[in-house]
Amino acid sequence: MMSIDVLAVLTAAIENRKTVRVLYRGEERTIAPYALGRTRSGELMVHGYKTEGGGATPGAHWANLKIGAIESAEENGTYDEPMEGYNPEGKIFAEVLLATARGPLP
Repeated sequence: MMSIDVLAVLTAAIENRKTVRVLYRGEERTIAPYALGRTRSGELMVHGYKTEGGGATPGAHWANLKIGAIESAEENGTYDEPMEGYNPEGKIFAEVLLATARGPLP
């Protein structure tokens, strides 16, 4: 079950370019969340860049996390602009609900 607090933290982080420490399926990860959207099956997901923490693939890489599987979330830093290759219109989402702009903020 999704926590409203988790969704609020992720939304604020996307809008303000904050990194977030999440507890996802029992493992801590730090992500720079870039976009929030709904998949074709209607599931809410966050798309971003994982900078540290657990998961099947260790190290830094792109990540798509199911909102319902995030147990907690808290802001823990900032980033200047999305990683190269960021595409808010990517195939993961049927509908993008919120996305950070490409490039540096004005």
